[in-house]
Amino acid sequence: HDLEDLEVSYLFLPEHWGRGYARAAVKQALAYAFGTIGLRRVLAETQSANGASVRLLEHLGFCLVGNVNRFGAEQSIYRAEPSSLQAAT
Repeated sequence: HDLEDLEVSYLFLPEHWGRGYARAAVKQALAYAFGTIGLRRVLAETQSANGASVRLLEHLGFCLVGNVNRFGAEQSIYRAEPSSLQAAT
């Protein structure tokens, strides 16, 4: 949303939740972003009330950098950097 950083996003139908698809997809996207493209950071935004998404991002090494009100609810903005991913694996 800031037009400076790339953001990773995921959306799955409820019948596919809890199967590890989002974790695998985001992990591969980050490997490509940091390894192949050479990005220094990637952002993610999720509703603060979405506990599963918050846990997923934090498990993958994303760090909370702020909150905003958007789309009618509080959103949490997370950032991942190559060093934070190495610590999370």
